[in-house]
Amino acid sequence: MAEEPADLVLEFPRAIRGDIADVRTTLREHGHRLNRIGLAIAGLRRDQAQEAEHGAHVEVDIGSLRDRLARIEARLDLQSV
Repeated sequence: MAEEPADLVLEFPRAIRGDIADVRTTLREHGHRLNRIGLAIAGLRRDQAQEAEHGAHVEVDIGSLRDRLARIEARLDLQSV
C-alpha cells in the first residue's frame, strides 16, 4: 500500500502557525526587555536628579560659608589678597 501524499494545503498553514508562535514568543521577550530598559533609564534619570539636587545644596552651603567668611574678615579688619 502506498503512503498517503501529504496534504500541502494543510501543511503550509501549520508551518506558518508554528512560525507565528515563535515570532509571538520573541516579541513578548523583546517587550519584557524593553520594559526593563525603560525602568533602568528611569532609575538613571532619578539618580541624576538626586545628584543635581545634592550639587545645588552644596553650592548653597558654599555660598553661605563664603558670606560668613566675608563677615569674619570684615569684623577682624582683614583684607583679601
